[in-house]
Amino acid sequence: MSGVICGSRFSVASSRLLSIWQLILGFVRWTFGLFVCSKRQSHKNVLSRFEFLNIPGEIRNPIYDFIIDDLPDTISVENIRRLPALALTNKQIREEFISRLFCRKFVDIPTTSSLWALESLIFDTPLRPHALDMITHIRLPDFCEIASSPTRASEVFDACNWLPNVRSLQLNLLLDPIKLPILRNPSLSPGHIVERVAEALGLDKLVKIQQLGFLSVLCVLEDCGLEIRNSEALLEELGSWIGDRLDRAESVSAVEGSVAILGDARTGLIGFGISRP
Repeated sequence: MSGVICGSRFSVASSRLLSIWQLILGFVRWTFGLFVCSKRQSHKNVLSRFEFLNIPGEIRNPIYDFIIDDLPDTISVENIRRLPALALTNKQIREEFISRLFCRKFVDIPTTSSLWALESLIFDTPLRPHALDMITHIRLPDFCEIASSPTRASEVFDACNWLPNVRSLQLNLLLDPIKLPILRNPSLSPGHIVERVAEALGLDKLVKIQQLGFLSVLCVLEDCGLEIRNSEALLEELGSWIGDRLDRAESVSAVEGSVAILGDARTGLIGFGISRP
């Protein structure tokens, strides 16, 4: 009888040990399976990224350009951090994309709040986006609105100078006689008017942008009441004044400029190519 009891106890213990062993074995298999799956998924992700970067640059660039062409012609300062999904894939793709993006698009600074947003990005060193160092073109669509004083104009050009790769600046001057009543003074010559307007807008601070290679100024005389002859003379005088200030700058070796009078003779497009020593 005791032999039967001992045998049954032994079989129960054996079955329990077998169950525990099976449980341990199953856990090991399950853990190993998770590890293999995660490795396969990680390997798959690496391969998918690696394959795109293995495509020659002359093929990757048209892909970037195809995406960039669907974006607006200008990018507001507030949206510099908002990039398409492709640019968020990894660091190399991001740098390649934004270098193409900012070579083809202008960054807009339309208002004072945009200027402050740019300054906060520049001086917020820990969070300074790498995109800032890639910006090559800047547009000021209403400079007279931002540069309400020479001090503010200096602040605008300082901000442009803090961006190390800015080569092109588009400056729109909407000259409003309400804000600049000197424009309606018939007793002053175009040269004197330009001197006073340039002083009020702080245009002499343009020379602060040390790396600038091209300057485009679109000047519009808004209902100034000037005769066509005087309007043309004022626009040409403004072009000469800006060219003279650029030519005097120590960091400039040569300046080539042109003035084109458009439409009703109250709009002028002034362009300058700037050579550095």
